[in-house]
Amino acid sequence: MDTKKLILAIVLSVTVLLVYQYLFMPKPAAPERLSQPAAAQPQRTAETTESKGGAAPDIASIMDQSAPEAAVVQPGQPLLAVSESLAAAAEQAVCVENEYFSAVFTNRGAGLTSFVLKKYKDDAGKPMDLVAGGAKESNFYPFYFYSGKDDFSAILNKALFLYRGTPRVIVAGPTQVVFEYADADRNLKAIKRFTFRPGSYGIGLEFAVWKDGRLLADLPVAFGPNLGNNEGQDRAMMMSLKIAAYANEKLESVDFARLKTAPQAGQAFETAYGEKGAGFYWAAYETTYFAAVFRSQPQNRSKLSYRLIKQPQAKNQSKLYSYMIVTDPTAVFLGPKDEKVLAAMEAEFPDLNKVIEYGWFGSIAKIMLKGITYIHGFIPNYGWALIVFTLLLKLVLFP
Repeated sequence: MDTKKLILAIVLSVTVLLVYQYLFMPKPAAPERLSQPAAAQPQRTAETTESKGGAAPDIASIMDQSAPEAAVVQPGQPLLAVSESLAAAAEQAVCVENEYFSAVFTNRGAGLTSFVLKKYKDDAGKPMDLVAGGAKESNFYPFYFYSGKDDFSAILNKALFLYRGTPRVIVAGPTQVVFEYADADRNLKAIKRFTFRPGSYGIGLEFAVWKDGRLLADLPVAFGPNLGNNEGQDRAMMMSLKIAAYANEKLESVDFARLKTAPQAGQAFETAYGEKGAGFYWAAYETTYFAAVFRSQPQNRSKLSYRLIKQPQAKNQSKLYSYMIVTDPTAVFLGPKDEKVLAAMEAEFPDLNKVIEYGWFGSIAKIMLKGITYIHGFIPNYGWALIVFTLLLKLVLFP
C-alpha cells in the first residue's frame, strides 16, 4: 500500500509541475520566429538568422499577390471630396503608457512598432515586447491596412499621418490618439483612432478610409508577423502561434506551423493563405502565454483570413511571417492569457477566457489553477506557490 501511495503522489506531483510549466512560467514569452513542425531544425537566434538569412521580403507586395479581399463602398454614404491634403512633414514616434504597457506608434502608416508589457520579461530578462522583430525587418507593422485588390493600402502604409498631440501620452483617463491623412490629388482620406484606458490591456479601434469620395467598408487590418520578441530556444517547443475564432461557444483554430506553403514561380519564398469567414465574436492571434484578440463588428460582419510567408534560409532553415487579417475591428486586447485579466475584459469580449486552452485535463487544471493562484496571493512567487501547493496536495492524499 505504501508503494502504491508513493507512486500516486509522484504522479500527481509531476502533473502539478507540468501544469505549472504550461500555465505559470514566470517569464512567459513567445519565440521571435516559429520553427518548422516535427522534423524541423532547431530554431536559430536573431543574430544567426540576420547574418545568414538575407534581406526580409517585401511583405506588402507578396501578400497582395494572393489576396482575395477588397474593401467595398459602404451603402448610403454621402460623397466626401478631399479639398486639401493633410500629412506630417517627417516621421514621428508616439509613446502611450498606462500601468500595464508602453506602446509606441509610428505616424508612417499609423502602425504599432512596440508594445512592451511592464509586468513581463523575456528569456533574456528584457521587457516583453509583443511586436515581433520581423515587423521592423519587413517594414510591415501591426494595424497596417491590407487591402488586397485595392491600391489604397500601399499608399496609406507608407504615408506620414498627421498626429496633433504630444509625443508621450500618459493614460490617466479615457485617452484618444488620432492619426489623420489626406491626399487631395488622389481624393483619398484616412483616420486611425486608438482609445486607451487606465488599468486595461484593451484598446478601442476606429479606422476609416474615404476613397474617391466614398467611405469604405470591410477595411482589412493586419497583425503579425509573430507575437513577441523572445528568442529563447528552450521555449521554441512550447510555443504554438495560431489563430482562434470564437462564435456560438465554439473555438476554431488555425496553427501556422501546420500550414502547407506553396512555392511561387520565379520567387524565393513560399506562401499559404486561407479564410475563416465571418460571424465570429472575436478573433485571437495567440501563443501559449499571450494573445492579440480583435473584437468584431456588432452584427458579426467582420471577416477573418490569414497569410503565411515562408522565406528559406541557410542549412534548411526557414523564416516565417505569419499574419491574421480582420476587417473592421472595433477593439483589441493585447496582453497575457491570465484568468483574472481576461475575466476583466469579458464585458467587451464575450467568453474571452476560452482563449486559454487547458487540454484534456481541463477541469483538473482549472481547480489547480485556482488553488495555486490563491496561494500566490499570500506568497508572491509562483515557484514557491507551486511548492506549497504540492505539499498541501501531498498532505491531503497522505491518509
